[in-house]
Amino acid sequence: DCFLSNPDHFSDGVYYHQANSEEEKYGIIENGFDENRVNKSNCGAGRGLYLGRDKQALMNFYSDDVNNPQDFTVKIDGDFKFLDLLDDIEFLRENKGNLIERVINMGYDGIRYYDPDATGEEFVLFNLNNVKIWNT
Repeated sequence: DCFLSNPDHFSDGVYYHQANSEEEKYGIIENGFDENRVNKSNCGAGRGLYLGRDKQALMNFYSDDVNNPQDFTVKIDGDFKFLDLLDDIEFLRENKGNLIERVINMGYDGIRYYDPDATGEEFVLFNLNNVKIWNT
């Protein structure tokens, strides 16, 4: 339960990204997010900014130490248009090689999907225009 996001913790237009370290967190805050620095093996749905709406769930799941989760979150504000794939995992499989291009060409900024093995509802933002990044 501590890993799954809780809708009671959501705020409209507010997302969080759990960086891998304090250094990476402040690098994102100071310089923005650079998808080219992301290891491709960590990008199941393509290179992009992986987000969630429940800060605590992200910290709990993505921290190395479950008993002492580290807060490396950055706050992302924006009014993004996500392709909702909560009930359409087949779209991900069918478009694996060209997912980013297909989603952007359809007029979306990224995707919304459900990962029961992580925090549940998660997002990948491919279009990084108009992203506002804040320290949490």
